[in-house]
Amino acid sequence: MNLRLKLEMLMNEKGLTKAQLSKDTNLPYTTIDSILKRDTFEKVKLSTLQTLKQYFNVSLDYLMDDNVQDKNYGKPQLPITYREQQLIVAYRNNLELQMAIDKLLGLDPDTEFGSESVEIFTSRELTKKERADMLRSRADAIEKGNVSSMTYEKPTSGGETATAV
Repeated sequence: MNLRLKLEMLMNEKGLTKAQLSKDTNLPYTTIDSILKRDTFEKVKLSTLQTLKQYFNVSLDYLMDDNVQDKNYGKPQLPITYREQQLIVAYRNNLELQMAIDKLLGLDPDTEFGSESVEIFTSRELTKKERADMLRSRADAIEKGNVSSMTYEKPTSGGETATAV
């Protein structure tokens, strides 16, 4: 599907006319009209494509590549804001915050990581903080590809090794 067809489809989805799209994007009517008369984007300015990309919330790849037909191509599956990114970093770096949020959400960090049940084996009973730390360390190691998702070993504060399975 070429740029003309994609633009027509995007406009139809929003119920837009060329005049309305021109007004909403501050692109000249003649520019939009010209795009809708061609089957290529070769003479379309990058700034025009970027404006359309932002307005329709699609990627440049979607607009420019005739083989890309998925409007969500190149976009994160779950877009998050910068603030949400900051909250995730703060959560990952602060065990007390993790425990408070887990409690608030009704999550039990002792036995679950996501929907995955985890058993931890040690020579002694771990504190709640040690268990949560073990699960977070295991999750970080799995995310970084440093261990398989099956087992993870970590020294505890008491010097022995705990194994999460």
